Amino acid sequence: MPHKILLSLPDPLRCEMRHTARSRHFATRHGQRFCVVFFLVLSAFCWTPNVKGDEFRSKDRFFKQLAQPVALVLEGKPFRETILKVAQQSGVNIWIDRYVDPSRLVAPGQLGPNVYLALAKVAAQQDCVIMPVANVVLIGRPAWVDATAAGLLPTAKTTAKINLDWQQLTTPRDALSITTGKQPAQTLALPHDLWPAVSFKAITRPVATNLVLSQFGRRLSSPNQIDLSTTVSLSKQAEPQLRTYTNDASLVAAAKSLSPPPVLTAKQPIAALNLTARQHRLLTSALMNEIGKKHVAPPQNIDERKFDSLKFEDAKVADVLNQLATVAKMKCVFMPEAQEMSQRVVSLEVTNKTLRQLIEIVAKKGALRVQWSQDEFQLAPRSP
Repeated sequence: MPHKILLSLPDPLRCEMRHTARSRHFATRHGQRFCVVFFLVLSAFCWTPNVKGDEFRSKDRFFKQLAQPVALVLEGKPFRETILKVAQQSGVNIWIDRYVDPSRLVAPGQLGPNVYLALAKVAAQQDCVIMPVANVVLIGRPAWVDATAAGLLPTAKTTAKINLDWQQLTTPRDALSITTGKQPAQTLALPHDLWPAVSFKAITRPVATNLVLSQFGRRLSSPNQIDLSTTVSLSKQAEPQLRTYTNDASLVAAAKSLSPPPVLTAKQPIAALNLTARQHRLLTSALMNEIGKKHVAPPQNIDERKFDSLKFEDAKVADVLNQLATVAKMKCVFMPEAQEMSQRVVSLEVTNKTLRQLIEIVAKKGALRVQWSQDEFQLAPRSP
């Protein structure tokens, strides 16, 4: 399967959005036959055919977007820009904690093997975690992510989904007007800020409204109704809540990775798990790691491994070649007389090339020639 590398290095910083948060909620119980029993702290897992609340099943589009294979190399770009480059690989919705610096440069390096794990690795650069819930990936401080997720987990799956967006430098109150469908004067007076452009796909108005409120430590009193007169604090969010998963080998393996390990006592196609938001986050992380293990590694032979594209702007030749060497699992060596050329700043965009071809093209751009051996390649000045 072809892969895509987006290799980026520093460019001007940009003003970005802010966020805050905490969270809430209580689980709905719907019960018919109990098919799966899990014991995890004080939580029970059951199966019900019409359970309300969030779903994270392997057949669902959101799950498939996050499990989509991806191969990226990203370096030296602002945090938010890097997150968005990863998210664009499968089109997932992203929401970042207001108290995470979006302009901080990050260097996650090679990312993959799926979109979820790539996002998680970038998030870790800022000591953040991620949680996919209600068709949006929350990224931020653990307490904020858990609190915000707790307010989104019980959103009814029957609520109509729409596309919502706003322009660069939108204020929080104007964003709230867009998510609620009300005039700004009919919403809430929120602290002044200027937020980056946002484009949500297939999201409900209550979810989008809760995302805006979460940045200021608030949520709707009901997850499925927009009533701005009764918003409540995000801080109360410890109660277990239901979320459904596909009850397969990956879920079983993921559950065993938790501490204390839950016990799966029966087999049914769907498992409805009654857990706190934090427990759902940890289980989801373990589950996506299990999915990542099943990813077929790309060929390591540099003549067989192909990439859809390589694009970078104003990057040092040495930085690009060292990143490609990491992907190739080879050593990159610059001869003493090649040191000056290695610091040249170049830009390049190529498509559909093998790893060997990419290395040769970048070297040529820096007026270097490649000398190949089994486990390394050396760079020397090209002949005039």
